[in-house]
Amino acid sequence: MPTQPLGAQSAHTPLSADDPREIGGYRLHARLGAGGMGVVYLARTPGGRALAL
Repeated sequence: MPTQPLGAQSAHTPLSADDPREIGGYRLHARLGAGGMGVVYLARTPGGRALAL
């Protein structure tokens, strides 16, 4: 059974070989999106809270 509606896109994509693995001490988990101002990554705090960098 799918976890998201048919035709829906994932909210994030895996990191590519060119993506950094860490920014400012935060470990990156996925790529959320990209545009004219740069790339947005999913990271987590040491306590486990999600944040966008």
